Amino acid sequence: MDLLSLRSQLATVLDPFLGTYTLANGVTTPAIAARTAGEGLAPGTKVTGLECVILVEPDLTPVLQYRGQSALRDWLVYLTAWDDATSMETVAGILLYSFSGSRANKIQVPERVGPKHQMLITIPGGAQLLGYTPPAGGLGQEIPSGFSFLNPQASTSFTLFRVSEDV
Repeated sequence: MDLLSLRSQLATVLDPFLGTYTLANGVTTPAIAARTAGEGLAPGTKVTGLECVILVEPDLTPVLQYRGQSALRDWLVYLTAWDDATSMETVAGILLYSFSGSRANKIQVPERVGPKHQMLITIPGGAQLLGYTPPAGGLGQEIPSGFSFLNPQASTSFTLFRVSEDV
């Protein structure tokens, strides 16, 4: 997977959650960017909501082989919530569900050093987008990992599943 396709896929999956960059000239754009390590925002740019930054250079993990050595490429994606309205766990869970083999690490930020809600998502270069569509409404939604009964009544009955033979 190359950087441009990863950015496009992330923009699609994160669309309901992404915040906004307001550029110095007043133009707004979704808060997703590809930058080099240590590169900041353009002067005068302000960020609100959830920001997604993809490091331009993938992380290389050596794979020791009998003959020769190759490396796996992992893309490092940083999520930063510039407000308290974003559920980082929900967004990270959707990314983990959407990109096979991904990993998430919460970044611990000391008080008064920067935004306290930050995560690092590691996406393997060979990850396949699983085609997950986030639920309508975006923020505050839960990741689909099971089912639940909302406000069940004593007279309500549910069929969970049926089988055609004895198991």
